[in-house]
Amino acid sequence: MLTESYFRKQKLHSWWEKQKFKSNRELQNTPYKYIQSEFLKKYFLKNLKKKRVMEVGCGNGYYCFQMSKYAKKVIGVDYENDYIKNAQKKQNTKIQFINCDLSKVKNFSRKIGNQKFDFIFMIDFFLFLFQMDFQKDLFINKFKIFNQLKKSLKDNGKVIVIDPHLFWLTPFFGSKEKPFGILTDYNSKSFSTTPTLQTTANFFSKCGFSISNIYEPTVGQKYKKINKINFEYFKNFPQWIVYEIIKK
Repeated sequence: MLTESYFRKQKLHSWWEKQKFKSNRELQNTPYKYIQSEFLKKYFLKNLKKKRVMEVGCGNGYYCFQMSKYAKKVIGVDYENDYIKNAQKKQNTKIQFINCDLSKVKNFSRKIGNQKFDFIFMIDFFLFLFQMDFQKDLFINKFKIFNQLKKSLKDNGKVIVIDPHLFWLTPFFGSKEKPFGILTDYNSKSFSTTPTLQTTANFFSKCGFSISNIYEPTVGQKYKKINKINFEYFKNFPQWIVYEIIKK
């Protein structure tokens, strides 16, 4: 996605918004809607009732508004001021949006204060902590960032990281009934931006977290009518991976 944004000569946040949302800020008829969103809405319903929640990298606040249907309080944090301004246009007394650069850890700590959360979400954000060329400050400060998140998490709280899977954007071929994909990199990154499983697990452990659960969201049946070959591929090869982590 970084590569495509570059060649289209668009700022990443503008390109990302258009990929994911319609002009009315509803989700496009893409895997974001039929995989990611379907999983998260079920997760919110099951886990967020009367909870205090923070989303790091909240963008235009789409998922914050979904969380607020169940949670007691939602804090949305993003460094992109345009996102925060747009999110604040829609009034919701349960949600507070904060414009803050997470890499400036002391400033983030000051803005969050002593608040403690039952859940902290990172949705399509975690991978940027490992992208030196895109977000140098995030890359350099990733351990400090997670240490601060740990301080903001209740003792029995959970951090939910949902990131593109290894199979995200994998070119695939074959018939509609049995498509197959071709992987071009994993340990050495020339196209993929997702950290390896070992890198991810080691990072969590060094930050004082344990993985309590891993999910690989499945594609919703409605997507079959939109694109059958994509549906069959996504059914066999997950497009997102979800880590549920807790304090050690």
